[in-house]
Amino acid sequence: MAQRLATQHGDEPDPLDTTGLCLLSLDGGGVRGLSSLYILKGLMTRLNNQRQDAGRPSVKPCDVFDLIGGTSTGGLIAIMLGRLEMDVDECITAYSGLMKTVFGEKLNKFPISFKGNTKPQFDSATLEKAIKQVITGRGIPETAKLNDGVKRGCRVFVCTTSHETKGIRRLRSYLLPDEPDISATICEAALATSAATSFFDVAQIGTRKFVDGALGANNPVDEVEDEASNIWCSETADLQRQVKCFISIGTGHPGKKAIEDKTIKFLSKTLVGIATETERTADKFVSRWRQHFDTNRYFRFNVQQGLQAVRLAEYQEQGLIEAATEEYLGQQEQRSRMRDCVSNLKQKETVPKACWTVPFERNPRFVGRNSYLDRLENALFTAQAPKIAISGLGGVGKTQLVLELAYRIKDNYPDCSIFWIPATSAENLQRAFTDVGQQLGVPGIQKQTDVKKLVQRHLSQESAGQWLFIVDNVDDMDIWAHELRNCLPKSQRGCVVCTTRNRKVAVKIAVAPNVIEVPEMDEEMAMQLLAKSLINQELLACVQDAQKLLEQLTFLPLAIVQAAAYINETGIVLLDYLSLLGEQEQDVIDLLSEDFEDDGRYEDIKNPVAMTWLVSFEHIQRLDPLAAEYLSFMSCVDPKDIPQSLLPPGLSRKKETDAIGMLHAYSFVGRRPADNALDVHRLVHLATRSWLQERGSLVEWSTKALKRLEEVFPDDDHRNRSMWRLYLTHARYVLGSKYTEDAQERTALLWKFATCLYSDGRYNESEAYALEEMEISKRVLGEEHPDTLTSMANLASTYRNQGRWIEAEELEVQVLEIRRRVFGEEHLDTLTSMANLASTYSNQGRWIEAEELKVQILQIRKNVLGEKHPDTLISMANLASTYSNQGRWIEAEELEVQVLEIRRSVLGEEHPDTLTSMGNLASTYRDQGRWTEAEELEVQVLEIRKRVLGEEHPNTLTSMANLASTYSDQGQWTEAEELKVQVLEIRRRVLGEEHPNTLTSMNNLALTYSDQGRWIEAEELEVQVLEIRKRVLGEKHPNTLISMGNLASTYRNQGRWAEAEELEVQVLEIRRSVLGEEHPNTLISMGNLASTYSNQGRWAEAEELEVRVLEIRKRVLGEEHPDTLISMNNLAFTLNSLGHQSRAISLMEECLQMGEKVIGPHHPSTQSSLETLNAWLLEDMHISG
Repeated sequence: MAQRLATQHGDEPDPLDTTGLCLLSLDGGGVRGLSSLYILKGLMTRLNNQRQDAGRPSVKPCDVFDLIGGTSTGGLIAIMLGRLEMDVDECITAYSGLMKTVFGEKLNKFPISFKGNTKPQFDSATLEKAIKQVITGRGIPETAKLNDGVKRGCRVFVCTTSHETKGIRRLRSYLLPDEPDISATICEAALATSAATSFFDVAQIGTRKFVDGALGANNPVDEVEDEASNIWCSETADLQRQVKCFISIGTGHPGKKAIEDKTIKFLSKTLVGIATETERTADKFVSRWRQHFDTNRYFRFNVQQGLQAVRLAEYQEQGLIEAATEEYLGQQEQRSRMRDCVSNLKQKETVPKACWTVPFERNPRFVGRNSYLDRLENALFTAQAPKIAISGLGGVGKTQLVLELAYRIKDNYPDCSIFWIPATSAENLQRAFTDVGQQLGVPGIQKQTDVKKLVQRHLSQESAGQWLFIVDNVDDMDIWAHELRNCLPKSQRGCVVCTTRNRKVAVKIAVAPNVIEVPEMDEEMAMQLLAKSLINQELLACVQDAQKLLEQLTFLPLAIVQAAAYINETGIVLLDYLSLLGEQEQDVIDLLSEDFEDDGRYEDIKNPVAMTWLVSFEHIQRLDPLAAEYLSFMSCVDPKDIPQSLLPPGLSRKKETDAIGMLHAYSFVGRRPADNALDVHRLVHLATRSWLQERGSLVEWSTKALKRLEEVFPDDDHRNRSMWRLYLTHARYVLGSKYTEDAQERTALLWKFATCLYSDGRYNESEAYALEEMEISKRVLGEEHPDTLTSMANLASTYRNQGRWIEAEELEVQVLEIRRRVFGEEHLDTLTSMANLASTYSNQGRWIEAEELKVQILQIRKNVLGEKHPDTLISMANLASTYSNQGRWIEAEELEVQVLEIRRSVLGEEHPDTLTSMGNLASTYRDQGRWTEAEELEVQVLEIRKRVLGEEHPNTLTSMANLASTYSDQGQWTEAEELKVQVLEIRRRVLGEEHPNTLTSMNNLALTYSDQGRWIEAEELEVQVLEIRKRVLGEKHPNTLISMGNLASTYRNQGRWAEAEELEVQVLEIRRSVLGEEHPNTLISMGNLASTYSNQGRWAEAEELEVRVLEIRKRVLGEEHPDTLISMNNLAFTLNSLGHQSRAISLMEECLQMGEKVIGPHHPSTQSSLETLNAWLLEDMHISG
C-alpha cells in the first residue's frame, strides 16, 4: 500500500524529512553479521545511485547516520562503520578477513573443561591482533581511544556485559555528561563487545572485565533508543518526534531446532534465549514505534530463512550467507521496504565528513607568526575573503605557515574539510585534484579528464560543507593562468589560500587586503626556531654567536633549519659554522648546498637554501629574459643599494620596469623608492652567483658588470660626487672579483675609482687601487708609457696626502727623471712632475729646494708658453706660495698682484683662476696683518663664487672659510663662527662626516670656540676630529698630529697641564721620528711643549726647548723668518720669567727690530713686541730706580 513519506504542515514539507535523526541498530550474530552488511550494502547502493543521478556525491553510513549502536559482531561492525568510517564494501572485506583469521582454527574442541568450566573455543590473542590490523589499516594507531575527543557527525556505541554485575554497559565514541565514561581503546571496545561466552576469553579494560552483550541486548534497538534519548532529549525523552529514520538490522533467524541440534545442551538454552530475546525485542519495538513503522520511518530487516544452518563461527559459509540475504532482499515485500527506506534516507541533508589531504605532519619546530595566523584565521570563511594569497621569498616559511594554519583549523573546526594542492607542476596539480575528487566521492571522477572542473563544481555547492582549499607554491604564472585560475572553487562556506613566491601571481589570485606578504623572521622568532632545531641546547649559551649566525643567515627560516641540521650532524659549535660562512665564496655556496632531511618537503623539490630558488630562476628566465639578465647582472655587483641607472638599458622603459617588477614580485629584490635603487637579498645574491657558475657564465656576467660600471662611472669633477658615490661600492665589488682580473676595462675603472676615492679624501683606500692600476700599466704598457707615468704620479699624490712624503718623493723623482729623458726638460708633463716634486718638498719644509724647482719651472714656462699662459701664471702663484711659507710676504705679494692683474685682463674678473688669485693675495695680506685689505678681497671673491659657482661649490666653501679666518684674526668671532658653522654643515652634507675638508672645518670651528673661551665645546669637536683622523688617516698622519696638538692646546687653555703635556710629548716624538727634528711642524711641537712647561712654571725646561727651536729656525729658515721672530719672542718671555730681565729685554729689542723690518711696524705681532718691550723697560727702570 502507498505510504506517505512526509508529514505535511499546510503545503510545507516536514523539516524532519531533511534534518531529523537517522539511527542504525546492528544485531550480534557471529559470521552471520555479514548478512546485516549485505542488507546495509543494498540500502547504501540504492541510496548512492539516486544521489549520483541527482549529481550529489556518494555517502558512507557515517555520513548518513547520527548514531550507530551494535552488540557483539554488530558492535564490531558499528565500530568499523562509525569510528573507522569505512564504507560498506570496505567493511565487508575487513569483516570477512577478520572472521577467517579468528575462526580459522579452534583453540579448544570442547567448550567445557573436565571440571565443568567454560573454555574459549577460539584464541582471543588472534582476535585482538586481527582487530588491531584492521585499525592500523585505516591509518589509525592501534592504541587510539574509542573516544579520542574529536567531535564527529556520527556517534558510535557498542554493548557489552559487565562480568562482575552482569549488567549491560555501553562503550561510547563520545562523552555524555551524566553517564559514566569507560575509557577504552578502539581495540578494547571491540574485544569487550565480541567476547562471546564459550568463544573468547573475558575482555579486560583497566581493572574491569567484560563479556559480549548478546544475552539481553543481542538486538540492541532498545539500547539505541535509550542512548539517542540521552543524547538529544534527555529532559523530555520525546525521541520519536526527532527521528527521521530508525533502521534495525538482524543477522538472520537461526531457528530453535538448529541450535538444539548442533549445540551442547548446557549451552543451548543460553543460545536459544538469545535468539528468542532478539525476535521478541524486535516485535515489542515495532509495537512501540508503530506510527514510525507505518509512515516509513522505522525499518527492521532480518533474513528469516536460509541461515538456520550457519553456525556462529562458520566463516566458510560466506557464499551461503550472501545468497540467502540476496534472496531475502529480492522478495517483493522487502524490495518495497528497501525502496521506502532509501526514499527516506535520500532526503537527509547529510553533513559531509571532513576530508583531510594535507601531506605533511605538523611541524614541531614551528614558531611565531602568530599575527599572520590570527589574521588568516580571522579572514577565513568570511564574505570578504574567498581567496587569500600569501607571498614571500622562497624559504621564508610560507608553506610552514599554511601547514600550521591547516592544523589549527582542523583542531578548531573539526567539521571543516582541508585540502592541500601542491602546484609545483601541472602533473602534481592534476594528481592532487584527482585525490581530492576521490576523497569527496565526486561522481564521474574516474571517467572525466577535467577533474579540476568536477572538484570545483562540487565544492562550490553549499552541500559540500565547510572547507579550506590550500594551494601551495603557485609560483609559475603559466600554471596559474592555464591550470588554476578558472578551476578554484567558490563558496560562502569555503576559502582558498594560495602561497606563492611571485607577487604578480599573488595579486592575480587575491585583492587587498587579502594579499599577505611574509617577511623573514625577527631576531626573537629566529632564535626560537634555532633553539627548536638544535639538538645540543648548550650551543645557545653563547648568545652573541647565535645572534651573529642568525644575522648571517638573514633570519631566513630555511637557512636556519639547514644550518641547524648541519651543526647537529657534524657536532660543531655555532662559531665553527660562522667561520665556515666567512670562507671563500665557493665554500659558502657548498655549505648552503648541503642537503638535509626535512619531513615538510616535497619529494620533487630540492631542500638546501642555495638550491631552493633554482625553480624561480628558471621561471623568471622563461617569462622575462630581461629580468633574468638583471638578476645575473646584480649578482655581480654589491647586493645593497644598486642604482637603477647602473642596470644595462632595455629595449624600452616599460620593459625595464616590467623586468624589475618581476624580480620584485619574487621578493628577489627590494625597492628603495626615494633613492631609485634596489637591494638584492644576500642569500639570493649568493645563490644566483652559484647558478651562473654552474652554467659557466659567471665570468661573462662579471665582465659585463665591469664594462657597464666603466661606462657610467664619472670622472672626479666635484659636480659628479653624488653620482660616483652611488657607484663606489659596486665598483669596489667588481674590482674585488677574481672573475674580472683579466678584463681590459679593468684599468680604466681602477683609474676612475681611485681618483674619486682620492677626491673624497679616502686616501688609504685610493692607494690600493692606484697601486694596482699603476702595476697593470707598467706590465701592459711599459714603465715609460705616458699613462704609466701618470699612474705613478697619481700614486705619489696619494702618498703626499697620506703624509708619506718620502715615498711620494721617491716616485716623483722617478717620474721626473723618466719624463726628462723621454720627453725633454721643457715638455709640459716634465714641468708638471717638477711642480709635484716641489709640492712634496714644501710639505717637508724644504722650501729652498721647492723654490729652486718652482723658479726653474716658471722660467721655462715663460720662455716656452709666454708670460700670460695659464700654466705660467700657475707657476707664478706656486712660487708666491713658497715665498709666503718662508715669510717673504713682500715678494709673494708682488708675484700675486702680477698674476691677478694678468688674469683679470685675460680671463676676466669672475673667472675661477682670477678668483683664486684674489684669494691668494688676500691670504698674503692676512699673513701681514693687513686684515682690512684681506677682508675686502675675500668678501668680493665669496660674493662672486656664490653667484657663479653656487653656495656648495668647494671653492665657495674655501672662500667662506678664509673670510671666517680673517674675521677671527680681527676678533670678530661671532661673524667667524657663523660662517664656519655654515661651511661645516654644507661639507658634512655634501662630503660626509669623515672627509678631510669636513674635519678641517670642524677643527676651524673648534679654534673659534677656543678664541671665545668656550673650551668645552672646542674640546668636544677636537676629540671627535682626532678620533676620526686616527681611524681614517692613522696615528702618525700629519693631520692627526695637528689634531692632537690642537686638543693639547685646549687642555692647556683649561689649565689641564698634565693632559696637555702628555699629548704634546707624544706629538713631538712622532714628528721627530717621522719628519725629523728640523721640520717646521716638529719645531711647532717643540714650541708648544715649551709653552706648556712655562704655564707650569717649569721655566728651565721651557728655556732649553725654546733655545733649541730658535737655533734651528735661524739656521734653517733664517733670522728674518716670521717663525724665527716668534721663537725669539717666546724665549724672551721665558727669560723674563726666569728673572733674566736684561737678556729678555735685549732679545725682545732684537725681535722688535726684525719685526719692523720684515713684517712692518704696524703688524699686530710687531705692535705686541713693542708693548711688551716698553712694559719691561719701565719695570726695569722702576727696579733700578
